[in-house]
Amino acid sequence: MKAFINKTHHFLTKNKVVVVLIIVLSVVGTAYTFLQKSSPSETYNVTSKNQEGGITAGKIVVEGATPRHLNTEHIAELNKYLPPSREMEIQIWYLMGNAEAQQYASEIKSYLESQGWKVDPFLGSFNLFEPVVGVHVKNLGKEGKWRFEVGSMPQ
Repeated sequence: MKAFINKTHHFLTKNKVVVVLIIVLSVVGTAYTFLQKSSPSETYNVTSKNQEGGITAGKIVVEGATPRHLNTEHIAELNKYLPPSREMEIQIWYLMGNAEAQQYASEIKSYLESQGWKVDPFLGSFNLFEPVVGVHVKNLGKEGKWRFEVGSMPQ
């Protein structure tokens, strides 16, 4: 009887090893197949200019337009639209949600302050009710106030 139990035990141990080996190979094979299918077989190189949104391809390169910075050309153009007197208050607003417009508006504000203009200390923002591209200058007509609205970059 002891010999039968040892042979049976040996037989069951061999079967357990075989079953475990089959399970392990199945799991590895399934994982390999899944990984092969989930990895893109092709890479699509997509270059997106001035776009925000989701990723739709294997490799994405998002190139925004070069942000505006106040330079001598911009300052010359800006000076054409300044109020007739430095005593008139200037408000600087930017397109809400547009980080580039906010930065550019901040540069304009700093420049005007450095030149002795009376600038509202609050950098305001506005919603887009009508398309604003570039910088719009408005004479508000009340108490000598002016507003510079910095919109999105011209294309």
